[in-house]
Amino acid sequence: MAGLKILITGASGFIGRYAVDAARGAGNEVVALVRSEATTPAAWSADSGIVVFPLDLAEPDAKGRLAKRLSDVDAIIHAAAIVGGAPDRQIRETAKAMETVLGAIQACSSALRLVLVSSLSVYDGRAVETGVLLTEDCPLETAPQKRDAYCQAKLMQERQSRAVAEAQGFDLWIMRPGAVFGPERLWNAHLGYPVGPLLISMESAGEVPVSYVVHTAQALVQAAQTPSNGIEVINVFDDDRPDRATYVAALRQTGWPRAVWPISWRLFSIVGAVLGKIPRLGNRLPGLLRPATLHARMKPVRFDTTRLHARLDIPPQPSFSEVMHRLQIEGQSA
Repeated sequence: MAGLKILITGASGFIGRYAVDAARGAGNEVVALVRSEATTPAAWSADSGIVVFPLDLAEPDAKGRLAKRLSDVDAIIHAAAIVGGAPDRQIRETAKAMETVLGAIQACSSALRLVLVSSLSVYDGRAVETGVLLTEDCPLETAPQKRDAYCQAKLMQERQSRAVAEAQGFDLWIMRPGAVFGPERLWNAHLGYPVGPLLISMESAGEVPVSYVVHTAQALVQAAQTPSNGIEVINVFDDDRPDRATYVAALRQTGWPRAVWPISWRLFSIVGAVLGKIPRLGNRLPGLLRPATLHARMKPVRFDTTRLHARLDIPPQPSFSEVMHRLQIEGQSA
């Protein structure tokens, strides 16, 4: 179903830029929603199939402006994300942006398909056993207040979009990418804790749920082009997923980390559990000392892509080593 018009929020962001490229590569027109035109790649101005739409989704009149722009749009990829800053602000602004998108869909008379970029972080790591195969049917986090703001925001987005999709009856894809990596973004929190040139490695076993940003973008566009069975959830991981030791070894080829210090994540989890019982301290602990976060990030499990391939037309992917080699060459020539 190529040849659609797809509106992509957060289009100038890390995933958004690749989603724009993937959509154009598949023969779709793109409405690239950005907060500021100053952040748009120069190449977009030479592509008549990309229309830049500057809009802050938190503005008071954003819903009305977006609803008007959706009149000839077939699908939305909602990739905009608020990362960093105070946790309360992250959650509040993420919820507001989601409300704007959903409100605009409700106000629009045409049928739309929504692809929500959620995250692997929404799963409850404490509810799965070591070595288990994590699928879309695994339980979600039931105590989000014990997790970071990003997890809380993604859970909130999923609840918001599900409620409106059920009421309105539009197609909804909830896509849960793993650790998205690419140029200038090779680090991920499933590897341990960085301290200058040192990596505190908390686990060497278990797959790293990698999702190369190009592959992630292709999956999002495939979902935008594919009718869903109402509300569908898909985990987005690469087919070739290294274990932690292999990923760290590949990372060291880039010059970082200079040294690796192994300390079991279970030790931090025990210490965090004790500290978490101290009144008014538990929810202030850093992620390194939050047992719920450590289980979600560090517990050695396996990841499943059965539903990804069954529902979407995913092209053959290069291996992890091939992608890392390509990224290293690009980094040296940059």
